[in-house]
Amino acid sequence: MKQTGVITLDNGNEIHLEFFPKDAPKTVENFVTLAKKGFYNGLNFHRVVPDFVVQGGCPKGNGTGGPGYTVKAEFNKQKHLRGAVAMARSQDPDSAAQRSRASKAERSSSASTAITACARTHARRRCRESA
Repeated sequence: MKQTGVITLDNGNEIHLEFFPKDAPKTVENFVTLAKKGFYNGLNFHRVVPDFVVQGGCPKGNGTGGPGYTVKAEFNKQKHLRGAVAMARSQDPDSAAQRSRASKAERSSSASTAITACARTHARRRCRESA
């Protein structure tokens, strides 16, 4: 059975996610646990770069906040194409915790292989329109 989730935007649009628990079990567990606790409720997309990336999940709204802990990187073979969801991090590979990034690029960049892909979106058209 696939593990899925839905992000509901303020305008009512939805972004449907399919998680990769076999490829990033701790990252998926962390993402889902935070969502169930309401951590992401009311947060915005604090970074939007057209045709590249959308980032959200920062309680400070600027990319510097977090839940007070980090998750060890789970690099995997998932491709970072348009719709890929990964955990944003600092220079430290094990610094991700809650900020997620959805790729808007048609091709993955070399930098994207150094972050943990944990899901993909199924509403690619809506994701493009919403961010």
